[in-house]
Amino acid sequence: MKKGIYLLLTFSVLIFIAYVFLNQKEFMYSETSPDGNYEVKVYTTKRIFAATGDGGMSSRTAFVVLLDKEGNEIGNSGDDPSSYREIEIDWEIGKNRYVSYGKGHGIDFKK
Repeated sequence: MKKGIYLLLTFSVLIFIAYVFLNQKEFMYSETSPDGNYEVKVYTTKRIFAATGDGGMSSRTAFVVLLDKEGNEIGNSGDDPSSYREIEIDWEIGKNRYVSYGKGHGIDFKK
């Protein structure tokens, strides 16, 4: 019985370590808003290996974080990530206060 518990515990720790290692995000670039008050940072999932024909950088999942000029997070892509190849930042600073980061993806930052 003890052997089974130790085996289960070891397996659980290995799964946790693999999850943390595989779930890291890699900073790609940032873009400042036209008025200089906001910044978007783009991250992708980090890969350990890549298979032939998997699309390389363009097939990675991208995550977007919107920050104010003090560095406080206003919003992020959260459960709505996009493909890295689809990332195209478009600012709407006027009345709408919206930043689009891909086809059908965006963050509303009205105050």
